[in-house]
Amino acid sequence: MPRFILAYIPGNAPQPSPDEGAAHRKRYESWIKDNGDAILEPANPFGPSQNISTEGSGESKILKGMMGYTLIEAADMDAATAIAKSCPFLEMGTIDVAPLMSM
Repeated sequence: MPRFILAYIPGNAPQPSPDEGAAHRKRYESWIKDNGDAILEPANPFGPSQNISTEGSGESKILKGMMGYTLIEAADMDAATAIAKSCPFLEMGTIDVAPLMSM
């Protein structure tokens, strides 16, 4: 079955209180459970990142705009998008959905 990445892009929502954060985490855990085997690798946050080139390294420009990702399995892009549309992360930002291509 095809695999897709759900890339979490932060929005401008204020930092949640500890209680709000805990409630959000419970909604996210329920979302993972509700989607069962479709969720292959949930909740992979990014830490500080570096961009490496032949000319050196510096702050990553692409990953700086992403909070993390979840890897899912879905029949097609429509099914992957439906899973993303139900994700509680949308309370905090947006989600980019992309298929992972076989090499």
